[in-house]
Amino acid sequence: LLMLVGMIMYISVFKAEVGSKLRPKSSFQ
Repeated sequence: LLMLVGMIMYISVFKAEVGSKLRPKSSFQ
């Protein structure tokens, strides 16, 4: 369970960082 939560948190942070860098609005929506 702890591993799963850590993975989700890591992915969330990674996605946020990539999103702030590229910011693909048209692709997301």
